[in-house]
Amino acid sequence: LRTSELEGREVVARVRVGTDVAAAREAKLVLVTVKSAQTADAGAALAKVLPEGAVVVSLQNGVRNADVLRAALPGRRVLAAMVPFNVIRRGPGAYHRASAGALRVEDGGPWDVV
Repeated sequence: LRTSELEGREVVARVRVGTDVAAAREAKLVLVTVKSAQTADAGAALAKVLPEGAVVVSLQNGVRNADVLRAALPGRRVLAAMVPFNVIRRGPGAYHRASAGALRVEDGGPWDVV
């Protein structure tokens, strides 16, 4: 994954990604990016495979999505997040933050999942 920012910073990282819920079976961190109408379904599917203690970050439009995920995922830490900027896809695995703003994630306590 290659990311770049408006100010010129660039980061390259190796990540495992998947769209099949089975890919989350051993995940320590999951980013939920489905449309709001699919949040409950995503939470129910993740509840079947996601390990206890996993962190789930709701990167979705809307103010209720994190609560929907919290209800579906007891034993996991669900955090709301906000993306106040636009991102453009430059190519396969390459994304660029093209406007100002900083990603905001709810404070979830100590970060020991990495």
